[in-house]
Amino acid sequence: MDYNTSRQRLILPEYGRNIHQMIEQLKLIKDKEERNQQAKAVIDVMSAISPQFKNKEEMAIHLWTQLMIMAEFDLDVEIPVEIPEKEKIFNKPDTLEYPKNLIRIKHYGRNVELLISAIDLFSGEEQELYVEQILNQMKKLYIMWNKDLVNDDIIIKDFKRLSNRDFPFLDKIELVDVKAQKLKKKKKKK
Repeated sequence: MDYNTSRQRLILPEYGRNIHQMIEQLKLIKDKEERNQQAKAVIDVMSAISPQFKNKEEMAIHLWTQLMIMAEFDLDVEIPVEIPEKEKIFNKPDTLEYPKNLIRIKHYGRNVELLISAIDLFSGEEQELYVEQILNQMKKLYIMWNKDLVNDDIIIKDFKRLSNRDFPFLDKIELVDVKAQKLKKKKKKK
């Protein structure tokens, strides 16, 4: 018995073993003219297998690139379109550096900490409105994270912890009631 696990690994398995065998046969053809004709026939078969492209030029670039990938760029044929170079296709991208910022209370996120750090840009009544908006946002984020109703004192306590200071107007601020917000949204939808 000949199992697929004992056969050579397919480079692009979505085309199946027969297409890969056709490409291997292309490599054995000595006459360049005949090899070019057969390569175009293989491209036609490949386009029948994956007809997801609407733009013909884009499809041609894609199919010829995949033909060369399956041939491991070891096929001497005239390619009617410009395809990417082998190095460009097989190069791995650079790894991304992850930010190393420590988020003190994770369910509020980094953006809330950035908002809190910008409080000093405002003064007086503007600062009070800004802090109220931050507190309401913190309450929404807390509810998204916990799914339970939250006491406003917890939000204010977390705000004080993140800002490292106490504002005299914090006791006067009333946060938006989440139940009332949900009722307003339901009424608007109707």
